[in-house]
Amino acid sequence: MQFKTEIIESKFVEMDDLKKADLILITGSNPKVTYPVAFDKIKKAQKKGAKLVCVRDWKDETSKEANLYIEIKDGTQMAFLNCILNYQN
Repeated sequence: MQFKTEIIESKFVEMDDLKKADLILITGSNPKVTYPVAFDKIKKAQKKGAKLVCVRDWKDETSKEANLYIEIKDGTQMAFLNCILNYQN
């Protein structure tokens, strides 16, 4: 298992990585609304078989299109991510 993080700012730096992704994890962001060009790439990857997992404290537009939505309590995002990393080891 390999982890790679991307931070979307004014542009999505490595959108080509989405073409190769098996799983896309989105946490703390709503790219369907805030980054529609990036979300279009995510949807194309999903159509090619990539699974979209959205981790949020409330269901938004992106979460509704995810293969898996994980609802967490507000302020527990880092604890959730630490659990994933701890499980990996």
